[in-house]
Amino acid sequence: MADELEYAHEALKGVNEQRKQAIIFWSGGSGTKTISGIWLDMLDEYLKMHLADLTQVLRARAALLIGVTDAMIVGDDSKYTHPAERPHMVDNSIKTIMPAPNSPSYPSSHATVSSAAAKVLSALLPANAPTWHAKAEEAGNSRIWSGVHFRADVEAGKV
Repeated sequence: MADELEYAHEALKGVNEQRKQAIIFWSGGSGTKTISGIWLDMLDEYLKMHLADLTQVLRARAALLIGVTDAMIVGDDSKYTHPAERPHMVDNSIKTIMPAPNSPSYPSSHATVSSAAAKVLSALLPANAPTWHAKAEEAGNSRIWSGVHFRADVEAGKV
């Protein structure tokens, strides 16, 4: 646990403008868009840019939403079967950059959902696989940078 706390402190110290933008983006911003909704928006933008037909759009959206819903079910089952405290709960000197969710820390839902989304989208749209995986990595890391998750929560969330 000491290593995880040290990493959490270092992550918060290392937050620069680029990381702040990632934290804001992945938190859903105003109106608290869900992580699934963020991935759906990215898919829609990609499909629009590539002039996908209606059948392609519907199949891709359905596959993405099935994948992320399954990931959320598995992640939440783990969260409430093995509840764990968030960094600021373990060490009150940790001040989060964003409000911490009112749920257990382990595993990170952002990492779980994003990892599943990247895998589904990479299978459907392999030409963009490196971008999907980079976005998933950023989504998970944004939760560490914001102080609401330990590194182990994010690593466990990767499917």
